[in-house]
Amino acid sequence: MKNKLGIFFFFSIAVAIITILIVSYSNYGFVSRVIDGDTIVLMDGRHIRYIGMDTPEKGDCYAQEATDYNRLLVGGEIVKLVRDKENKDQYGRLLRYVYVGDIFVNKRLVETGYAETFEIWPNTKYADEFKGAEDRAKEGRIGIWEHCEAFN
Repeated sequence: MKNKLGIFFFFSIAVAIITILIVSYSNYGFVSRVIDGDTIVLMDGRHIRYIGMDTPEKGDCYAQEATDYNRLLVGGEIVKLVRDKENKDQYGRLLRYVYVGDIFVNKRLVETGYAETFEIWPNTKYADEFKGAEDRAKEGRIGIWEHCEAFN
């Protein structure tokens, strides 16, 4: 019995290590920390800034809500990372569209009123889609469009 447990333990550790290595060196990553509503850190240390949208900064109206919702969406999850034209921002963070399963996280944050569109050329692949999501959130007075004077 001890031998079987030892073999099981060994293979479990091996699978975990292989998974971490594959995820670390690909377009996927395991989210180890949510910094705020539009920035995450992966287990391998990569910092990811979401493209095409912006959430309130710490201390601003709805910043904590945006951070909490982002954590709900991606915290502890394996995310798919999709690049646009530029790889990094001025702070060295990777610029990416982020997916958890079939959830397009960048767009979800905009359409649920936790973020506004933030178009910076040349990373504009989904700018029209994000603008439509923002318009619907504004019309519905959802999230920042309801609670924050600065956005009204």
